[in-house]
Amino acid sequence: MTALILAITLAGIIIFLFQFLSLGSVLSTEQFQERLRTFLQDKAISLYFFWYGIKLRFTTVLNQKKSRALQFRVWVNRELVNTPELQAWVMELPDPALQALTEGALRYCATLNIQLSWLFTPDLEAAPAVRETIKAILVDFLAGCLHAVKQKEDIALFSVYQQLISPDQYKRRIDLRRSVFKKVTELGLADPIPPHELIMSSELQRQALAASALRNAASKDWPSFAQALSNVLAANEQPAT
Repeated sequence: MTALILAITLAGIIIFLFQFLSLGSVLSTEQFQERLRTFLQDKAISLYFFWYGIKLRFTTVLNQKKSRALQFRVWVNRELVNTPELQAWVMELPDPALQALTEGALRYCATLNIQLSWLFTPDLEAAPAVRETIKAILVDFLAGCLHAVKQKEDIALFSVYQQLISPDQYKRRIDLRRSVFKKVTELGLADPIPPHELIMSSELQRQALAASALRNAASKDWPSFAQALSNVLAANEQPAT
């Protein structure tokens, strides 16, 4: 959006400059220079206040997020004493991660017609049942986030696995697919592809054969397959993303 506004502004400047250049044919040199100077000064002032307004709005939003995150941390410290693992996790998060978590909670609550700001006022005390319901919803949300963090590596490995076996990805990560296939073959999780099939197949067909073998290996023994995939990624210094 900012880039679009800047482009429109620059286009406007170009149009005005073109108009001024056209006026140059009917104005004296002194008149033309004076009008051009006035125009550029006006536009410079307008652009300054335009960008100052954007910066002010950005700063305001950023400050709101920081304040909301700090309030959420206070709420967690006060309300989650009965879930110490969740409480400790949130309390130990660095500020950027806390802000991201808080904004996620904000969006999640909004889908349920709940305003996160309700937590930070005494108004919920008038409706104890609603207060406890919202608390339970947020505990479930935070527990899901913590579980995802704990399983981050497993999820990342499965994401790579999906890239290796998906038909629309056969033309990508070819070297990695070959390396993983070789590894699972060495471990006995997959049978080698017969040489005649390799010779008679196109590159795309060979990738499809390898992907099918990887799918079968993963279905046979996911923990061993995941470890093999992790080892290959580590050997090739590739992140599991």
